Amino acid sequence: MKSFFLKITLIFVLLISYGCSYQSALAPIEKDPYEEMNRSIYEFNENLDKTVLEPVADSYDFVIPELFQTGVQNFFNNANYPVTIVNQALQGKFSDSFESLFRFTINTTIGIGGLFDPAKSLGYELKSEDFGQTLGVWGFDSGSYLMTPLFGPYTVRHAFGDVFDNLLSPINYIDDTATKYA
Repeated sequence: MKSFFLKITLIFVLLISYGCSYQSALAPIEKDPYEEMNRSIYEFNENLDKTVLEPVADSYDFVIPELFQTGVQNFFNNANYPVTIVNQALQGKFSDSFESLFRFTINTTIGIGGLFDPAKSLGYELKSEDFGQTLGVWGFDSGSYLMTPLFGPYTVRHAFGDVFDNLLSPINYIDDTATKYA
C-alpha cells in the first residue's frame, strides 16, 4: 500500500512541478507574487522565534551536554541519509551516491545506529541532496518564493521536493504506536 501511495504522490508532484516550471515567452514570471502574505508570515515567524523558539533552544543548549546534542544530531543526520543517497542517484551522481551509501553503512554499524560519525574521520564528509535539487537538475524552474509558517522560506519546487523527501525518509516509517499509548 505504501508503494502505491508513494507512486501516486510522486506522479502528482512531478505533474504539479511541471506546471509550475512552465514559462510563457509572453509574460515575465514574478518570483514573489505573494509578497504581502510572505511578509506577514515572515513577521509571524520572527516573533515566534524571538518569543518561544530561541528561549527553548537556549535552555536546551544550557541543560543538555554538548556530547549528547552531537549524538542526537548525528543520529538524525544518519537516519535521513537515504534521502541524500537516492537523490544523488536520481541526479546522476552515482559515485557520490555509492560513497554516501558507504558512509551511511559505516555510521549505522560502527557508529552505533548513527550516534557517532566514524565515517567523517575516514574522510567521508556529510553531503546533502534533496528532491528539490533533483527537480532543478532535471530542468524544473524554481517557481515562486513562498514563506511558510514555522518552516521558513521555500520555492514551489523545493516545497514539492520536501513532500517526496518526507515520503522517502525512514524516520516517517517508525511505528511509535506503543510510545503513544504507554
